[in-house]
Amino acid sequence: MSAADAFHTIQAPDPDVVHIQVSRSIGSWAFDRAQFVAWAALGAIIINYVVQVSRFHSIQRTASKEEPQTPPRYPSLIPWLGHALPFAFDNMRFMDRVASYKQKFTSCLVTICGIDLYILQDSDTVAHMRHESSVGHVVQVYTYTMKWFFGLSDVGVKAYLRDETGPDRKPHPNSDPSFPAHNRIYNITYQGFLTGLSGPNLAHATQRFTQLITSNLEKQSLSREWTTHDDLGYFFQELVSKSILEALFGPAFLKLNPTFNDDLWAFDRDIPWLARCLPSFILPGAYRRRASVAAQVKRWHQNARENFTESSIGADGDADPYWGSELMRHRHKKLPAVDGFDDDCMVAADLGFIWASVSNATPTASWVTAHLFEDESLRDRARADVARLGTLDPKTLSQSSPVLSSVFAETLRLHSTMYSMLTARGADAKLGKWRLPQGQIGVVNTGLSHMDEEVWNTRDGKHPLASFWADRFLVYPDDPTSGPLNQNRRRYATSPAAKPKTEEGQEYASSVAADAGGPTFSLDGLEGAWIPYGAGRHACPGRVMSKQMVIYTCALMVSQFDIELIDGPVPVEKDSWSFGFNVAVPMKKIPFRIRRRA
Repeated sequence: MSAADAFHTIQAPDPDVVHIQVSRSIGSWAFDRAQFVAWAALGAIIINYVVQVSRFHSIQRTASKEEPQTPPRYPSLIPWLGHALPFAFDNMRFMDRVASYKQKFTSCLVTICGIDLYILQDSDTVAHMRHESSVGHVVQVYTYTMKWFFGLSDVGVKAYLRDETGPDRKPHPNSDPSFPAHNRIYNITYQGFLTGLSGPNLAHATQRFTQLITSNLEKQSLSREWTTHDDLGYFFQELVSKSILEALFGPAFLKLNPTFNDDLWAFDRDIPWLARCLPSFILPGAYRRRASVAAQVKRWHQNARENFTESSIGADGDADPYWGSELMRHRHKKLPAVDGFDDDCMVAADLGFIWASVSNATPTASWVTAHLFEDESLRDRARADVARLGTLDPKTLSQSSPVLSSVFAETLRLHSTMYSMLTARGADAKLGKWRLPQGQIGVVNTGLSHMDEEVWNTRDGKHPLASFWADRFLVYPDDPTSGPLNQNRRRYATSPAAKPKTEEGQEYASSVAADAGGPTFSLDGLEGAWIPYGAGRHACPGRVMSKQMVIYTCALMVSQFDIELIDGPVPVEKDSWSFGFNVAVPMKKIPFRIRRRA
């Protein structure tokens, strides 16, 4: 409508008609404009999406080691929000979809509420992370975990955020050289773990664990008659989890907090909910349960401060009844000296460590035991392996039993789904054919790496990667098709870089052999493909202790007990809601019968 038309309409004799005509004209104009804006916005979204799709395919096709490229953005329709909804609510299937290109694992960029995450999933890229000096930990991810999972206060978060020196003994070259040593919270934490969970302290802790788990089994009053139990998972929570808690944190811990173990596992079920950053008015029960376990940790702290003296330390120089171990005494000597790190911060930090110490080892032990006893021939082979060694020494078992090592490794391959998050500091990180930009966050999921058809041996589909195969990690001298690698991958097996290392630089059980002519347990060629302890240079410092504890437990069970799974083999199922947090727990109870062997 022109200005003249509007003027003449206003001069009409009937005011009501004038009002209607003006309103309809303006409304029509406004409606047309709104339609135009809506269609323009939709068109822009579609064009942007088409451009993203084209660029994604172009970069995926042309990326090479000779010219590493930044991973392309995985197409999304909605800017800023990006892939937030499928990432939060259907995480497992979302990750499997975006990390694949033409049925092979790849790398790409996704956006979660304005945050860019580089999904780095192909095995060659993951393998390069271990040797790339610019790859380090992500401070923001660590503080997110400590805040939302374990209730760390904003004061504690600041203590982590201001430390840019890294976990290594020597501060990161790009950090402030004047940063106070007593505030190097990552170094204090990580070096404490290295000292407390390896060397002599490793031997002391595993020795205490073996004594405790044997004692806890005796308390079950198991005889040569069958005893029926409702759930193998709960049985191991009582058996393994309590033994770890006392071995690392001392006998006073559970005496002061007799319900802590059950409370901790109830809290464990809340972790996937807390990880979604939901507030307390939506999750009152989860916050209440976290407050309960935190209060019990605080009670333990107060008791230890009041009662511990240097004379409390045992003859081995490690154990004491109040703090439990040299590791905990180190933490409570060094961490409170960090500026602003108060008692409540110590509670959150220790709650995180306590949860991590049991949340993976316990379900792993129950899975290994279930797999051993659901196959009679495998059970008998494991018994023969233990009998051949003639000892239940944890170190000997983990280094000299190919069968148990293979079952352990296959259990972690099949059931571990954890995330590793890394960043490039100081410069872009060159990771094979891909480049992680400086300051950006890279994400690797172990569960996806463990299902890489390009790497793993399935015996031409006879043993699918979604199923348990006890011999997957065993190399038989008379069988060139045996071992963990498929034919296309085997040419890498002789490379020194293909052998996973411990923090001391020694091979991580990559050559466990039986008697001459028997099979050998092998991890050769699996760097970047078998990563249950995380990707990058700083893998879990407790991995050797965890393996020794789990293998000892399962050797004890298989050599001294008979177990029958009442419902047969346990289904291998994964829950998308809890995908990525730890070793997957069985989705249903596992009823079983147990008796001592004659």
